[in-house]
Amino acid sequence: MILVNLLLIAAVGAAASLSTRFFSPVELQDRFEEGQKLYALGDYDKAIERYEVILSTESNAMINVEDVTVAVDEFILPVRVGATYQLGNTYNKLGLEKLQRSQFLRSEKKEAEADARYEEALQDLNKSRDHFRTLAADESVDERTRVMAQYQMIQTSYQLKEYEQVVEEGDELLRRFPHSLYEASVHYDRAWSYFELERYEEAIASFKQVLILAPRGSNADRSLFQIAESYDKLGQYEEALEYLDRLIARYDFAQMTEEEIIEMTTLKLKGLVKETARELVAKAHLKKGDIYVHKGEVEKALASYAVLPAEYAAEPVLVQNSYIRIAELVQKEQGTTAAIAAYKDAIEKVEDKLFQARTQLTVALMLFDQEEYLKSAQEYEIYLKAYGDVAQRIGFDRYKVLFRVAQCHQEYGRQVRSEDPARADEEIAKALESYDQLLSEHEDNVLIPDVLFNAGFANQLLEKDEAAQPLYQRLVDEYADHPAAPNGLLQLARIAYAASELKQAEEIYTSFLNRFPDSELRNTTRMELGLTYKRLQDTDSAIAAYETVEEGWDKWPTVQVELAELYMGKQEYGKARKALSSALDRAGDDTLRGQMHYTLARVHFAEDNFAGAINSWGQAIALNPPVHILQNSLLARGGAYYEVAKQQDAVGDTAQARISYEASLEDMKALLESDPAPQIKDSAFRTLGAGMIRLGRQEEAASYYQELIAASDDPQEQATFSMLLTELYYDQQDFVQAEKFARQLLDMQFEDDNQAGYYRKERAYSIIGNALLQQKKYEEAARIFAQGLKRYPNSGESGNLAFSKGFAEISYGDYETAAKSFKSFVDKYPRNANRIHGQYYLAHSLQALTRFKEAAAAFAELVERYLQSQYEEEALFLIGENYYNEQAFAEAVTAYQALLAKYSQGPYGGSAQYALAWSFVEQEEMEQAVGAMQDLVANYPESEFAPKAQFTIGDYYYNIQSYDEAMAAYEKVLKLYPNSEEASRATTLVEELSEIQASFSYNEAMKLFEAKDYEQAVPALQRIIRDYPGTYTELAAYCNLGLVYEITRQWSQAVENYQVVEEKGGDKPENADVVSFAKLHREWIVENRL
Repeated sequence: MILVNLLLIAAVGAAASLSTRFFSPVELQDRFEEGQKLYALGDYDKAIERYEVILSTESNAMINVEDVTVAVDEFILPVRVGATYQLGNTYNKLGLEKLQRSQFLRSEKKEAEADARYEEALQDLNKSRDHFRTLAADESVDERTRVMAQYQMIQTSYQLKEYEQVVEEGDELLRRFPHSLYEASVHYDRAWSYFELERYEEAIASFKQVLILAPRGSNADRSLFQIAESYDKLGQYEEALEYLDRLIARYDFAQMTEEEIIEMTTLKLKGLVKETARELVAKAHLKKGDIYVHKGEVEKALASYAVLPAEYAAEPVLVQNSYIRIAELVQKEQGTTAAIAAYKDAIEKVEDKLFQARTQLTVALMLFDQEEYLKSAQEYEIYLKAYGDVAQRIGFDRYKVLFRVAQCHQEYGRQVRSEDPARADEEIAKALESYDQLLSEHEDNVLIPDVLFNAGFANQLLEKDEAAQPLYQRLVDEYADHPAAPNGLLQLARIAYAASELKQAEEIYTSFLNRFPDSELRNTTRMELGLTYKRLQDTDSAIAAYETVEEGWDKWPTVQVELAELYMGKQEYGKARKALSSALDRAGDDTLRGQMHYTLARVHFAEDNFAGAINSWGQAIALNPPVHILQNSLLARGGAYYEVAKQQDAVGDTAQARISYEASLEDMKALLESDPAPQIKDSAFRTLGAGMIRLGRQEEAASYYQELIAASDDPQEQATFSMLLTELYYDQQDFVQAEKFARQLLDMQFEDDNQAGYYRKERAYSIIGNALLQQKKYEEAARIFAQGLKRYPNSGESGNLAFSKGFAEISYGDYETAAKSFKSFVDKYPRNANRIHGQYYLAHSLQALTRFKEAAAAFAELVERYLQSQYEEEALFLIGENYYNEQAFAEAVTAYQALLAKYSQGPYGGSAQYALAWSFVEQEEMEQAVGAMQDLVANYPESEFAPKAQFTIGDYYYNIQSYDEAMAAYEKVLKLYPNSEEASRATTLVEELSEIQASFSYNEAMKLFEAKDYEQAVPALQRIIRDYPGTYTELAAYCNLGLVYEITRQWSQAVENYQVVEEKGGDKPENADVVSFAKLHREWIVENRL
């Protein structure tokens, strides 16, 4: 055993000795040199291995590592220091390579890969900084090396754009190693970092420190330039110009020898400087020009730019930039024509063909932006002819040029469409021909999606939506990720909308929002989706779509007006007011603001807030809005003043009422002076007359109209004023006078017309009929309406005549004729304002005729056509009622459930729930019926049907012999509805059920008795006595309890129970048998056993 252990120890020792490698000083130096060679070859990973071997080597009997030195450049360093320093450099090289790769990947939009390379670069660069930080902190390392290490940390932080870190590490170097060799460089790096951090004053101070420490050289030159840049950023232009001039004054390139010029250029080629002194001075002249532009000194700016072509021709890129700046400045100061001349001058003077081509493109694009489309097309064609050989190199090839030329023709066509439609169509057709050619020539070109969109739009401009649709569809299907795809999908929706394919339009708009939720067109799409729902009469969905439009969108205020209109239609005036109020401050122009005030006034008016309405209409008028808003505002405000005056009259404030009436008259007169449309004019005249009458100036009003009649030579106009007088009486509810003057109008001879939207005599029939309705002369009214309708079957008032005829007929009970009239009305006049009422009365007429199935269908159509209408709840209920009466119980169930789902707490809720229950009963679906009745009692406890429902629940359980449930149901009737008709019937049934339940319990107890199980029989009989007091069974239980005690010879208890039977049974005949039995047994026990 001992031998085994020794062998094991020996083996371990041998392994240890074999795993340890000892280097001689020369071998250690060789390893370092190997690392240096690998570093020089760019094999950084292997170089790192060599350097790390050196750091891992420990001193031993053969070598003292600390005594070994190596050469790093011109420095002799301890081998560990040298290895650590080179590890810092090597990781730095690795990190910078990966950082560059990351930037390249990011430029290719490969974000995930770029992020991964950046993280790897960051790891390497952090390792680099760690090694340099180790050296910088080690006091045993010579100062020169520590300074170099600290400075390398600064350089690495700058490469990582960690500018705050650069400043911090720079301050640390300056503090620890003042007056070092790197002092000027540190100030230079700190200055650039401050500049990048936009801390320009600190940047200036640091750059100035560079000039003090190293007044000559490339860093000094660049410091002068950056000081000027910083002053420019601060808006201190004179200081900026001063430093630029100092930089320019440093060099006189005309006096430099050719050798000096070559040497200056060679330094850049070797990578020792980023730019030559000549480049920097040329840039200084450009910068001076830019600063003069900022100062508004145009001539000095042009002079500065002009220096470059004259003195720095050897710097072609900067010369080209100077020409571009000159042209841009000329455009800003003198306009496009002068700028184009400047660009063309640049083309002539610069021999670089690529520059010439780009400048030619700039000229073409400038003309396009200035809407000089045909000239732009010509310049593009010049570009193609003159520079076709370099078009590919500058990224604007023949395909792109032809596409832009086509766009020029298309836009020119749009431009001239209003003045020359034929020429417009010709130009757009030319563009379309080019698009078709491009689509057929190059199916894989990157511009295909743009061509598809423009071709589709060109077809739309030519009103060829059917040709545009497949082009947009191809764009959306094949190029879904292209920026033009959302536009194409939106156009498809618009095509469907224009064709009144509203459901299809809705689907496409919704698809757009699902596919492109972040598109710039999302708010446009939401707005247009709202319009689609509005046309579909789906008000709630329209509101929902409008409410998703973002507040920051420029058309948001306009959408709020639409939203307010929808809320007004739903009579949700608070929401309408909120929408308008929130948008008023955002309205961009007076026209929109005026429209908002006008709409807000209508909201106030609908809420009977006449003061608010008057104020808002006044604000609309003050903004001098378009004529139609101005006229409508005057008419509406005058009407509001009139309503206010009536209210003031009603409370006895006649003085204030007169002021309001006068204000109304002023608005109406102002309106009439603007020569409004006939309908508005009629309303103004009516209100004017009514106001005069309210002011007690009836004769003046009549005289006013008479004067108008007398002053007119036009019989038709005379008839108009006669009509106004008639309507004046009607509005004042003087129906006798209204009827009288309307009949007179029928006798007048004039050439009637319908400029006001109806014929005068047609209107007279309407007034006569309505006056008769108000006098409850229904049959006569129906005849008048029929006469008017026969004479004017297709005019502006025809629909009202047809409706009123039906209303008169239903009013005097002629349901058959009324049904025909209303059916004819709703079919012939679907857009009439009374169509909803016609549908309602049609359904009621059919119901009155007991044509229940037709009535249900008519009510159903009312619900479907007019969502959320005033009739919807009643109609839903009556659908169910008519189906019930038709014995179509399944359909009745559906109808009642629809009502309860939407209006559970409405006035019809209880009735519908009860009828629903009985519909289930009629279908022998008793469980559902009982459930419905239970819901009725729970949800509508105050309903007249609740006691009946609760009683019926009891009957159901009674009939199926579920006596416990029946008892509970009847007792609930007594508890909840003690005064109801059902309560007395429930009382009788509760008593009857008590006897039944008692008899069941009694029979069970008697089984125990008969089995002589007296021990169990006694408590069973006692429970009966407890649970069923006042019943016959109770007496029987007492009697048999006495008998048990008698059998078991418990004489006293037996006597007590028999005595109770006698007392409770009394003299009632129905109890005679048990009382007699109890008496007989009690007496025998008393006589023989006690």
